[in-house]
Amino acid sequence: MVKILKKKGMETSDVVLTVAHSKTLKVQTRPLVVYKDEEVFTEDIAKEVGKRVGCAVVINDSLSDPNNPDNFFAFDNQNTKEFFEAVKKFQPQLVIDIHGLSEIGPMLLNPRHDGVRYFRYWKERSFLSRRPDVDIEYKRKHGYVTCKGAIVVTLAKILAKSNFVVDFEAVFPGGFVIERTSNLHTDAVAIEVNRKIRDDPAKRQQLADCLVQFIEVFRGKKIEEVIDAQRYPDTEEIFRQMQERMAQQRGGESERTRYIG
Repeated sequence: MVKILKKKGMETSDVVLTVAHSKTLKVQTRPLVVYKDEEVFTEDIAKEVGKRVGCAVVINDSLSDPNNPDNFFAFDNQNTKEFFEAVKKFQPQLVIDIHGLSEIGPMLLNPRHDGVRYFRYWKERSFLSRRPDVDIEYKRKHGYVTCKGAIVVTLAKILAKSNFVVDFEAVFPGGFVIERTSNLHTDAVAIEVNRKIRDDPAKRQQLADCLVQFIEVFRGKKIEEVIDAQRYPDTEEIFRQMQERMAQQRGGESERTRYIG
């Protein structure tokens, strides 16, 4: 069963938000917590953003998983077909696929296009690690990208400026949803939103604000950025203080060494 949210009379939508796992049963375990619904609030985020920017939202409202390219049951195959036909109907220029991930777990084991690696840095070589707030996915099998680099970087910058910890392809490889929708000659990017962000109403709202701003920028809106000088160190003042300390040290050393010999 596929649920479509759109404005009355809408035939096309330049941006389509997709939620593939609104009801898919998954169990993720972290210390002392078992999540029966790992992708909770992903649908709420999509609805909030879609309503504010006026774009279509396509939601998989069944236990079937359209992220699997091959399904055993006929119902699953039919549901997957309807899901992608719903996306295709809107003729989008950009598809944003929203998923959820657990707060703690092993990082990426993806030999398909990045080689076998669990962690980005050697210091993180342990079985469990805290995952990023938002993981951005933009690759197909064998490393072919599903989205222009400028779009990915713009999304990452907007998220990072709101103090979200962002990574790229760090937890999961790009899924079948962005791989297949990119075949429609559209840009497709997926975001994996950390459970701790989705559980916090303020953080969840902040994430929605970032996605709204990103879509507005994608549509050509220019965002005026106010830079708070207090957030950044005064490098000239720091350099002046360093020069003074060095001068004092040199003066002290000459005074001490004056009577040597």
